[in-house]
Amino acid sequence: MGQPQAEFRVLFVQFIDGSTFGEVSEAKDWLSTRAVILDGLRKLAQSHSEHGGQAFLAELEQQQQPHSSGTLPIAEILGTYKQKGVEAAISQTRQS
Repeated sequence: MGQPQAEFRVLFVQFIDGSTFGEVSEAKDWLSTRAVILDGLRKLAQSHSEHGGQAFLAELEQQQQPHSSGTLPIAEILGTYKQKGVEAAISQTRQS
């Protein structure tokens, strides 16, 4: 048996400085998903900043609803809240 092998190609990447490589059209769906995630994280952080922990939890629960933007990062933050409490969840939101 030979060594495992794989082939790949990069369709699109955006670097931390904002520069890109590839065709934006290839990443349209991913960029849309990222925008939804970032918007949800901003709303969570804003709800805490403006109205405290209870508003943060209400926003977190709202974002988990099926009709909303329930995404993996939001689910992970909810898991952190359930395991470690609201302050840990807020911290994770800000880090994300």
